[in-house]
Amino acid sequence: MNIHQRTIPRDDGTVLEDLCDRVERGLERGTLPVEVFADDAVFRAEVDRIFTRAWVFVAHESELPKNGDYVLRKIGLDNVIVTRSSKGEFSVLLNHCWSALRKLVQFWREPERA
Repeated sequence: MNIHQRTIPRDDGTVLEDLCDRVERGLERGTLPVEVFADDAVFRAEVDRIFTRAWVFVAHESELPKNGDYVLRKIGLDNVIVTRSSKGEFSVLLNHCWSALRKLVQFWREPERA
């Protein structure tokens, strides 16, 4: 089975609520339903309800010790570049050039340590 295939039917609007109930019951026993990890609908709901509505940790300043350093990360479905500017300021940019329809940075290099 493909990891993003649906493992539970999607014929009514209560499936995620049912899954949440099963998760709550499972937590009491120390287990979780496999759908939490492998169901595409759960993943899409997380992207919509978490990654598009809340702050997400992408890097620690110690990962970018020098001006000009950068790291590549993924936030939900978006590839991003975390940079430290020449002034030492941090920025997060989408790693995509819409006009050329390609990634801006393909590979990440480990920052040099002093």
